[in-house]
Amino acid sequence: MLASMMNNLYTISEKYESLLCGYLTQSEEDELSHGEITLDNLLGNIESDFNEKVVNVCSFIKNIDIDIDSISTVINDLQKRKNKLTSKRENLVNLVKNSMDKVGVEKIQSTLFDIKIAKNPAKLIINDQNLIPECYISTILVDEINKKKIKKDLKNMVVVAGAELKYSKRLVVK
Repeated sequence: MLASMMNNLYTISEKYESLLCGYLTQSEEDELSHGEITLDNLLGNIESDFNEKVVNVCSFIKNIDIDIDSISTVINDLQKRKNKLTSKRENLVNLVKNSMDKVGVEKIQSTLFDIKIAKNPAKLIINDQNLIPECYISTILVDEINKKKIKKDLKNMVVVAGAELKYSKRLVVK
């Protein structure tokens, strides 16, 4: 099923695709129980050289990237739709509330629901912070680590106790 969803812009031989699709559908618990994943234990006994295996896996990765982009687009479209519906709902709620207020109706009972205008809890509004008495003011001190400064100093070979620069590598598939 997952294999049919993939756009397959990059060509992958069938023997690789079935194993890699199996890996995608595998649960995290299964993955943990099988120990560390290597190309050899992921791709089993497929007879090919290391470079061919890497190229096929990277083609599969590129196809996954395309699916991720497509899913992100759908999520963004659905989020926009949700926001529009939320706004329309709020407008309708305000329309009904304002109409009931205007007519002076506090409660309507029907066979479907009971509709009433209820009072919200009181909301505190501070009009002028300078007029508030001292007994209502708390001072909060917050220590914040300046990570940019530490990183700059470490790059300039300054020793900073409790911090270090850690370099890592990533795979780039172009």
